[in-house]
Amino acid sequence: MVKLAGALILASLTLAVGCSSNDDSTHKSSASAKSSDTVSKDDAYNIGCPALDTALGAGSFARKAASTVLGGLAGSDSVSADQKEWLNDAKQLLATSKPEDVPGSVRSRVSKACSQHGHPLANL
Repeated sequence: MVKLAGALILASLTLAVGCSSNDDSTHKSSASAKSSDTVSKDDAYNIGCPALDTALGAGSFARKAASTVLGGLAGSDSVSADQKEWLNDAKQLLATSKPEDVPGSVRSRVSKACSQHGHPLANL
């Protein structure tokens, strides 16, 4: 039941990121619409860390969904180079069946960034 709940959360996050990464040219008529439809710099961690943590505690479907969420965030122009590096590191963790197969430096960077942004990882 917990895995199903995690998968549903990740599916919702995937949908939210997909909707927020639409082409801004369709939203130029309103500055407030444009600002609400873009990914903020904090979204990399506020969305990415919980998605990553949930996926690490769940199965392969959740990992694929979280990877999609992280990929959507990484594709945003408003995400910094450091955040894109973090997102790529997090996707590397999701690509393996055992996080301990990923170099310790990558695991450490991902964990440290999530902790610094108020989202400590329980499943890493």
